[in-house]
Amino acid sequence: MPITQAHYTLGTAIPTKIVPAQSIPQKVFVHNAEHAQSDEVFIGNAAVSTTNGLHIHSDETLQIELDPGSDLWAISDTDGSIVHTLVMKQD
Repeated sequence: MPITQAHYTLGTAIPTKIVPAQSIPQKVFVHNAEHAQSDEVFIGNAAVSTTNGLHIHSDETLQIELDPGSDLWAISDTDGSIVHTLVMKQD
């Protein structure tokens, strides 16, 4: 079960791909790393926005599973928000 980790700096206008699609299922942990402010991160598909994405509060971690061929994108309500990912490929 290969594990990878990364962090991304998000903007407010263009979504960022935070987990690329793979040919196998993936267990993903997504953490909104903002500790001092109330930055909010939103996750979803390539069209994610602050009005249609799944909301992650500051300092919150979510766990989701991605099917083969699915990727994950993120955007923030504040420029410069940081999100961390930990991905476990389910081979």
